[in-house]
Amino acid sequence: MRHYLYNCNGTHFAMTSRGCPGTCNFCCNQTLKSLAPGPWLRRRTPKNIIEELKTVLKKYSCVSSFAFWDDSFLCCTSDWLNEFCELYKKEIGMQFFCNLHPREVTREKLKLLVDTGLTGIQMGLQTASDEVNTRIYNRKASAEQFLEATRSIDEFRDAIQDRHYHVIVDNPFESEAQTAESVRLLSRINRPFFLSRCALTFYPATTITERAFDEGIIDRESNPVYHREYFEHSRAYLNLLMRLTPVIPQGFIRLCLNYRRFLPVRMLFYLVYYGYFTPRYRYLNQFYLNWRRKKMFDKAPQSRKIQETLLREAIRYRAL
Repeated sequence: MRHYLYNCNGTHFAMTSRGCPGTCNFCCNQTLKSLAPGPWLRRRTPKNIIEELKTVLKKYSCVSSFAFWDDSFLCCTSDWLNEFCELYKKEIGMQFFCNLHPREVTREKLKLLVDTGLTGIQMGLQTASDEVNTRIYNRKASAEQFLEATRSIDEFRDAIQDRHYHVIVDNPFESEAQTAESVRLLSRINRPFFLSRCALTFYPATTITERAFDEGIIDRESNPVYHREYFEHSRAYLNLLMRLTPVIPQGFIRLCLNYRRFLPVRMLFYLVYYGYFTPRYRYLNQFYLNWRRKKMFDKAPQSRKIQETLLREAIRYRAL
């Protein structure tokens, strides 16, 4: 358990609910909802959750924070949220991380969560193309809603230091121009933030998988879902450019994007990518962060000072 927590910066993962209100075509939740009738979004009581967290803290003294890994943490009533925040602040009082959906984010809810101890969030863009989001993904969130949510989150940047966004790449139903839209939108987001790029994975029995079968994009007998991890995306030019959106100047991103068919610009980008950013952010940062975490974790991070230092170090030196 201590080794697990070391790799997670002392964070213990928990869930306050099961299920998701969405029906995205690429997600298992859509398929699960179709298997049998029932309440597919099931939420625990705040008191029940707090009792679990207190048990964890009693058993594992090295826990320094919590991450609530619900599909959609803010898909709840205001009464539930108020009660949870009141109990958490009173009886736990530690920093925490949660998953958000762009349509749920409001300044009022964020203020309540920050006052309770929120220091990190994860939120999906998936794609900046509204056409792909609605027609291909059946996802009820627009690019503008995502941008508006990031602006609200940025108002609390001093407290919400860990801003983690993710996109879906390698989508055969998405054109190069639509992928470029995502790069362009990500270049507009205030920094710092961390970006996860996940390859579109055709999970069995989902709508998007059936469509891929029907259109001959994948073969029913050799579905690649069984042969690769979802984070193993291709090394296409736009994927690599997207990877650097949190760290390189916005003007340089737009230059590489707008002139991506111009060979000298592509060569310049690859030189910057492989000559500087890959050694620094993949190797040097990872080495330094592991060394710092191991050194600090020997002290069992219980003090707020050590917790905050671990968080800052992880955000600053996390590998891209």
